[in-house]
Amino acid sequence: MIGIAYDSKVELIWNTNTETDLAGYGVYMKEADGEFTEVKDLVVGNRYVVENLTNDIQYEFYVKAKDVNGNVSEESNIVQAKPIDMTPPQVPTGLVLLSNSPSIGVKFQWTPNTETDLAGYYVYKNGVKLPTLLTTSVFEDTAVLEKTEYMYEVTAVDNKGNESNRSTALYVLTADETAPSKPTGVQAILSGTEVVIQWNENTEDDVVGYNVYRNGVKINETLIAVPAFVDSNVTEKYSYVYQVTAVDTSGNESIKSDSVSVSIPDMTAPERPENIVVTLNNKNAELMWSASVSDDVEKYEIYRSQDGLNFTIIAETTETVYVDENLPEKMTFHYYVRAVDTAGLKSAHSDTVVVIIPDTTAPDAPTELTFTNENEVVTLSWVGSDSNDVVGYRIYKMYDAVIETIDTTETTYVDTVEFNKEYTYYVVAVDDSNNSSEPSNQIIVLVTEPEQP
Repeated sequence: MIGIAYDSKVELIWNTNTETDLAGYGVYMKEADGEFTEVKDLVVGNRYVVENLTNDIQYEFYVKAKDVNGNVSEESNIVQAKPIDMTPPQVPTGLVLLSNSPSIGVKFQWTPNTETDLAGYYVYKNGVKLPTLLTTSVFEDTAVLEKTEYMYEVTAVDNKGNESNRSTALYVLTADETAPSKPTGVQAILSGTEVVIQWNENTEDDVVGYNVYRNGVKINETLIAVPAFVDSNVTEKYSYVYQVTAVDTSGNESIKSDSVSVSIPDMTAPERPENIVVTLNNKNAELMWSASVSDDVEKYEIYRSQDGLNFTIIAETTETVYVDENLPEKMTFHYYVRAVDTAGLKSAHSDTVVVIIPDTTAPDAPTELTFTNENEVVTLSWVGSDSNDVVGYRIYKMYDAVIETIDTTETTYVDTVEFNKEYTYYVVAVDDSNNSSEPSNQIIVLVTEPEQP
């Protein structure tokens, strides 16, 4: 007889007896130092499986033949057998990918088995069993390449070397961790109040877009699909530095491109000067105004016109006052002022003020004052003033401490005097601004009463 040990059982096999009255066989067993007991009273055939045994315990067996009359043979040879654990652990489940990075390795975990005799786990990579027996339910594989698919399966192994079936396969596509090359040919072009950033398109076939950085901060909300971007959020009188990165389908971002700079000019004219006034001082027009409220005003331009329509610039100043000197008399002048900022932008002009330069120049004096008389009737005559703005003459007549004035537009005048009384005359010219000339030469008139016949 022989015995074959299995998991929790032993199969006994013996040679069949040849007696015609054979009824069967009795099977006997003992455990360790115990006594033999019959475990099966009658077995028909030449084999029997003793079940429900304890693994790793040494058992002894023999059989006896029995005929139909109840006669029992001597025992067979004694067979020793020890049942062994041949049941594999449960198939591992719950495989979860933790990392598909080729730089740090593929990493995944699974639900730990609960068997008390568990020795560990084996991992199969692309169907090939890896040699290391794992004692935890986490696996890391650093021997991987970028953008490559791998299949992983896990088995559980107990202390007897029983190995479970393989788990459901975990397919892992390793990540693309190679960033695109940095964009080249970056330009920043000022267009009105916007900056247009342009660059050369990357040649990698997995580039899906670009990011634009302004002064180190990304300014696009979503990836830019084309190699151009318009930045409308810029401020006058500021400078900006732009860089561009490329991004691929795996989210890898290139290093930043070479930087380009652009300065936004001042495109806003200053506020106009206010409260302009003009004061006439002799022949000088003194202009004063309130400064523009803009903080970048560099100077002011003063404009003048004679007709109030056609203005020309006559001066520049950094002050809020200007004197236009030695203006010609009897002229009207219109003025306004503009503020000019550091970028050369000019404000709207101020209100217009007007000044009229009066005539303060006396006309030339009359000359060659003479008289003739006929009795008490005296006729004065003189050479008129050479000035062309003279509108008349004023005759001064002095006698007996009395001064009379007589106005005329002619260059002769007929007066009546008293005999034997002395009169002094002189004439001044008067212009249309009522300016009086210097006096003419004086003449003394004394008419003597004729003697009676």
